[in-house]
Amino acid sequence: MWMACSRQAWSRTCSIAIWPCWRACLGDEGVWTTRGAVTALPAADLAERECANATETPLPLALLHELVLQRARSQADAGGVQQGDASMSFGELARRAGAIAQAIRSQTEVKPGEMIAVSLPQGPELIARHFGRADCRRRLCRDRPDLARRAPSEPVAPLRRARAAEPRRHPPARNARGAAAH
Repeated sequence: MWMACSRQAWSRTCSIAIWPCWRACLGDEGVWTTRGAVTALPAADLAERECANATETPLPLALLHELVLQRARSQADAGGVQQGDASMSFGELARRAGAIAQAIRSQTEVKPGEMIAVSLPQGPELIARHFGRADCRRRLCRDRPDLARRAPSEPVAPLRRARAAEPRRHPPARNARGAAAH
């Protein structure tokens, strides 16, 4: 729901427009087990999304990290990621992703297809870690705020160990009636 309004358009008006959606979600316990959209996206936001996603370029059937590695081979010095003053070329992104993939393979007992947690602030280094994780075919656990507190020296952790060592510390979500959401 937060992403429904663009950063430029986020305003009191957008906040007011999204409030009925929040109330509807919080007032219906069934929403917590519903798959897919639980409310319609406002027409203006849907139009903005469609405009942003309208590309005339046909995309190859490949995984994103494979396309990035392909670009790194052909244009290593081209800008790959930029966030504020932090940037990383495609070549550097590929080198770091490869190092991360090697570290995951050699330092953890996680097998391809199992989940790991990646914990870093947003930026180029986090993207390199995600590509490294993808390169060695590990799945990412995205909804673990308790793992976000891991030390920077341990940015990648096997999820099964993390569950045993670090129980969830955040309270369960509650609906409008105060009942715990499942």
